[in-house]
Amino acid sequence: MDESTIQELLDELARLKTHTGIAVFPQFFDEPTLHPALVNIMKRQLELGLVFDGWWFSTNGFGLARMADEDWHTLGEVGFTAIRLTLYGTGEQHDSFAGREGAYQDILETIRKAEEHGIDWLAGMILTSENESHFENTKATIEALGSPLTEFGWLIPQSQGRAADAGFRPTIQQISRLLTGDKANVWKSEEQFVRGILDNPDLSSRKVWDPTCGIVYLDVEKDLDLYFGGGCDGDPFHVDKDQVRLGNIRDDGIVCLFEDLLEEPPAPVRLLSVVTWGELADKYGNPDNHQAFHVTDLVGRKWAAQYLREYGER
Repeated sequence: MDESTIQELLDELARLKTHTGIAVFPQFFDEPTLHPALVNIMKRQLELGLVFDGWWFSTNGFGLARMADEDWHTLGEVGFTAIRLTLYGTGEQHDSFAGREGAYQDILETIRKAEEHGIDWLAGMILTSENESHFENTKATIEALGSPLTEFGWLIPQSQGRAADAGFRPTIQQISRLLTGDKANVWKSEEQFVRGILDNPDLSSRKVWDPTCGIVYLDVEKDLDLYFGGGCDGDPFHVDKDQVRLGNIRDDGIVCLFEDLLEEPPAPVRLLSVVTWGELADKYGNPDNHQAFHVTDLVGRKWAAQYLREYGER
């Protein structure tokens, strides 16, 4: 997406924020620091207040590691306050999964520059069946590089995208040592979730799509076509994206499209508003699967996507 289109989008998001009075902010996927107009784009986003409480900027560090000190200083002055970095391990292990030699060094250089320019940073690790045993070493190595904003954390690949292959997902046994506190309630094996949902009337009767959760994701394409992108309970709508197209921002304006969404959600959203966790667990749950899932990823992405795909084939 070119700079003028992104600036146009940011202005539309600012109108939506003013109209609704809610927090509105963009999330740039792939690697936003590759964009040649990164500094101008971030300045405009921050000037418009398109951030959330505790805002951070997600990156793999590629562009920031190469950015001039002057640009780091400029970003710091306009409110570029925190960076979130994602790792798959250290050294060659990270490079191998990232698919690029030098990717780990980019993260190290980004941390060094963030420390130098007084910008907060936090980091975490994507756990797979191949790297989970390296978590503690990676955590200690990264935290020793400076003063991270929060403790080094972890996530597991979602049920979509290039990291979603079944071979990458660790089992619940592999990560059991990491399931402290509340984590044990939201990270379980598919086997445990199936049993827990079907044995609990409250969970079993819960609707897959909850319109009251307070979070809405809108997916914007480079031509400013707007799609519904899910909410608190995951995004299964990638299975038939055309069915959740809301319109074009240039033609209709994002405020009107958002109001239309609230008044009458797309058909796949309405379908998930009536089907229950129990119905999906009974039909699609695998009681023999010991791989680890977050409940929103399992119900709201994996099972819900299977349901929508099957429904669309009827």
